[in-house]
Amino acid sequence: DIIFIGSRGEKNKYITIKGLPGPNGERPVFDANGAASSTTLGMGAIYDGAGMIVIGKPSNNAVPTRVYGYKPGYLHITGLSVKNARNSYKYTNQSKVTANWPAFTAAIYVNPAENLAITNCELANSGLGLFVNSLSDEAGQSRRLLVSGNYFHGNGVVGQAGMHNSYTEAIGTIYEYNYFGQPISGTGGDNVKERSAG
Repeated sequence: DIIFIGSRGEKNKYITIKGLPGPNGERPVFDANGAASSTTLGMGAIYDGAGMIVIGKPSNNAVPTRVYGYKPGYLHITGLSVKNARNSYKYTNQSKVTANWPAFTAAIYVNPAENLAITNCELANSGLGLFVNSLSDEAGQSRRLLVSGNYFHGNGVVGQAGMHNSYTEAIGTIYEYNYFGQPISGTGGDNVKERSAG
């Protein structure tokens, strides 16, 4: 199933999704090929088809008392293999219709979040390996992103230059110790498209 995270931890109490490795160090695999959206997770329709793991604001129907400016935060995703969020593969959307993934979709899609760490993951064979967005005001601004020790490869869309192995826009972004393999053959995309500040 597609994973939606709209929750918020605290400064010293991060919410962590941690993959436990197999006997030879294999990461648990979240395969978007054939994945299904849920209508009960609080994921608004705006995020339908955005990615295999989606981090964003829950819908007002799910959290009716949510204050303006709320955004997910204090999150750590580690030790996972997330792959195949690509328009040549299918998923089941929130209307229970099976369709191809959109071209602009990601293994991990974030819009917005703050205090987010993505470590020791493999993000592969998707329209984008990682996408982190920010919008025009503080309520939509992503902040304090750590991308560390991950393996990116095979992402992008053939014949297009707007999708990349990683595409991030936040205030206070740190990339460290990642390995970037080749994007998919035939793409004009890059290993990193970076629009962050600070």
